[in-house]
Amino acid sequence: MYFINTNFSVIKPIGSLSENRISMIKSKLSIKFPEILKPNPNTLIFRRGASALIITHEQLTFATQSDESEIKINELSSDILAVYEALELSNEGIITLKLEGIEDRSYDTLETSKNILGTFLDKHKFQGVGYRFMINNDFLQGDIHVEPYIKDKQKIFFNIVLETKGTANISDVESIFNKMYDFGLLNGREIANGIFSN
Repeated sequence: MYFINTNFSVIKPIGSLSENRISMIKSKLSIKFPEILKPNPNTLIFRRGASALIITHEQLTFATQSDESEIKINELSSDILAVYEALELSNEGIITLKLEGIEDRSYDTLETSKNILGTFLDKHKFQGVGYRFMINNDFLQGDIHVEPYIKDKQKIFFNIVLETKGTANISDVESIFNKMYDFGLLNGREIANGIFSN
């Protein structure tokens, strides 16, 4: 899968980004993220290529575009924890994950997306169908969307948005991101394989 956009985030009040606090963060991250931007007083961006660590007064996000094989959850979790340690923040927050990706198929996904609903769609001349699955279990809540990729009918588009139910320990962010990531991809692919089989 190629990820058009991924966001691994911790939602938590971070407070103002004073020069002193920015210096503390720079001491932890400037070697890994050589480009540092401050587009407004409430946002600080550490960027490296197509990846960025984005800090606002209310959340911290690692964002990237990449192939699935290039996602290193242990490294991005370590970067997020480095910011929390530098700012001496408390150990609780809501952990969220957003994955937008495309994956190749060897068949026309627009056509196969209509198989489940059959003649109803033919009658109305719909081009294809997307599906949304709502998640609400003991650990997570969110959505998994799967649909044909409009720009290329031999691809499937995934939009996976998950968050922890309530706050979680930030020190466990790596294992939580791993669980969310595995849950989202495993279920997203299983859904897609069931719906878009030719």
